[in-house]
Amino acid sequence: MKVKPIFEDITNNTSRWLQTRKGSEFEDIFEDKCKELGFTRKLKHSIKDKYEQEFQTIKKLIHDNYNTKPISNILNHDKSMIDIFVWQPFGTQDYPDFMIFTQKYIIPVEIKYSSDTATSPMWNGNLPKANGIYVFGNNKKQDIVLFKGIDILSNKTIKHYQHEIIKQKEIKNNNYNFKVSNIPFYQFDSKTNKYLFSDISRQYLEPRLFEYLDKIDA
Repeated sequence: MKVKPIFEDITNNTSRWLQTRKGSEFEDIFEDKCKELGFTRKLKHSIKDKYEQEFQTIKKLIHDNYNTKPISNILNHDKSMIDIFVWQPFGTQDYPDFMIFTQKYIIPVEIKYSSDTATSPMWNGNLPKANGIYVFGNNKKQDIVLFKGIDILSNKTIKHYQHEIIKQKEIKNNNYNFKVSNIPFYQFDSKTNKYLFSDISRQYLEPRLFEYLDKIDA
């Protein structure tokens, strides 16, 4: 199965995806689209119980901020682990929202959806992962933007801010609650939102994502 059609549908049928008011409803549409394209939902426990060591390896690779390479499907020797997806594989508060397994790769997808009362997406204190695919939807703006983590925050910048996190934790006895909103780029004021949901953004971010997906699907 190919994953690119999922994201093509988001860009081609944006108004349908934006009929939702809640992030959970948006995730339901994402799940339905995966099923429609032939992917089967699998419960995380069914994978973790059978492949506990491999599951932890996958988690480590997915949570690696600097990993820019596609994550290989190390479970593809098992046909039941191909063309599937898992919702909230590492818990409700942990990245990513979805893991999609193809013949060759495992693709992490994070959905950030703001209701009509919100002014900006929330990162929940997590720096973006380099090889993660992000879907930012804003009901108020009636718009969605797609991008890959590495295209919005370089590894060099991530390393800088992770160093700052460690430094601040040491200064404040590990009670420092780092917020990504402190990073200038992630101060989601009207100016930044204007950039994210703009033609300029799409001319750079989305084409790069679709080029990446072409390689994944090849």
